[in-house]
Amino acid sequence: MIGKYLAKHWLDRLWGIETVDLPWYRRVPINITRIGFVVARDALEGQLTLQAMSLVYTTLLALVPLIALSFSLLKGFGMHNVLEPALYQFLAPLGTKGQQLADQIASFVNNVNASVLGGIGVVLLMITVISMLQKVEGAFNRIWHVHRARLLLRRFSDYLSVVIIGPVLTVGALTLTATISSQKTVAQLTSIEPFGTLALIGAHVAPYILVIGAFIFIYIFAPNTRVRFKPALIGGIIGGALWQTAGLAFTIFTGSTTRVTAIYSGFAIVIFFLIWLYLSWLILLIGAEITFYAQNPDFVSRYHIHHYLGSRLREKLALLVMVAIGGTFHRRETPLSINDLTHRTHASGDAVANVCDQLYAAGLLLTVEEPKPGYVPGRDMSDIPLAEILMAVRHYEPQPGTGERALYSLASVDRIANAVDSAITAAAEPKTLRDLVLEIENEKLDAGLRWYDETDRRRHER
Repeated sequence: MIGKYLAKHWLDRLWGIETVDLPWYRRVPINITRIGFVVARDALEGQLTLQAMSLVYTTLLALVPLIALSFSLLKGFGMHNVLEPALYQFLAPLGTKGQQLADQIASFVNNVNASVLGGIGVVLLMITVISMLQKVEGAFNRIWHVHRARLLLRRFSDYLSVVIIGPVLTVGALTLTATISSQKTVAQLTSIEPFGTLALIGAHVAPYILVIGAFIFIYIFAPNTRVRFKPALIGGIIGGALWQTAGLAFTIFTGSTTRVTAIYSGFAIVIFFLIWLYLSWLILLIGAEITFYAQNPDFVSRYHIHHYLGSRLREKLALLVMVAIGGTFHRRETPLSINDLTHRTHASGDAVANVCDQLYAAGLLLTVEEPKPGYVPGRDMSDIPLAEILMAVRHYEPQPGTGERALYSLASVDRIANAVDSAITAAAEPKTLRDLVLEIENEKLDAGLRWYDETDRRRHER
């Protein structure tokens, strides 16, 4: 009881502080504590752990095909012989067992022969790799409350660039580090103080920098939404440092645990490998959540935000979304994303995403990829009646046949439901989306929305 009272008192004080007018040296620690609390709450509730376990299973299926595909692509750059050091570095926390496992994986990869596999085998190999990357994108999209994956062609090109660029950058960084370390000039400088001490510090810091850089790249690229560099840098620093530190701790753990080796014998290496994969994915997802909350502070709440809306609020949100998208299109501004619409409407990201999915399914919205992922009206705004917008969210069925058509039908009940639809249509029918957008533009009602956007921008800049 005392513990619960103290926890509640601490949370009341933490969320009772208004941080907008505080100086940065007081505001930053409070925001960091709030984000830490929300991330810990999400992790303890099990959603992140379930996603991490799912990605472990996917990794086991796609690890050898992924490395084999990267290996074959790196042959064109003449860098395939240095891919193994990257694998050894990832499995270094497993100690000597990690080196054995890396040798086994490398032998599996070397045995993958395209001429033996044939055309169907190569296609299945690529499908396995693409499926893994798609699962990774899905996990990041769930964190970012993005309900729509990349388009098929963009998915193929982006995934292929990851398979090519990722290993090239990793191997290039490792090669550059090894080359610099082997230079005679560097050796002479390290014999002179304070360069020797600085080189020693740099040798310990360099792995953290490489891992942080990789994490930043993943956080910017993986989700199907625009991620700003500064939040990705925050998540990358925390996630990368946590991963590297966890690797050092896991090395000590595997070296000092003799009971597990005695019980599981030859299977101990598999157990350690699965645990390390799980920890790696969990840390990566935690860093992704930190990135999301750093870019979207409005989602940082002491309590869970309920994403389910009633019929009236869902219809009102649909109109707000269409007006925001239509107004942006009318002013020839950059298309709005889910995050932009969340700030404009002050609704939760999930609620906005669900409404956008319903409007997209009805053909009232289209998605664009450039200059950033966002939405535009599905057709000319003068051809979009407001009644159609309302009916799109009223009659939406995620799976056709599971809604009204599956319900028992009574003539009296159907007449009332149809009368309600007719009344809504009659009330909204005279106007189109273009009429509503022009009305708002003329009355300058969107100035309030712009004020909120400007307030959010200044708060983020602080």
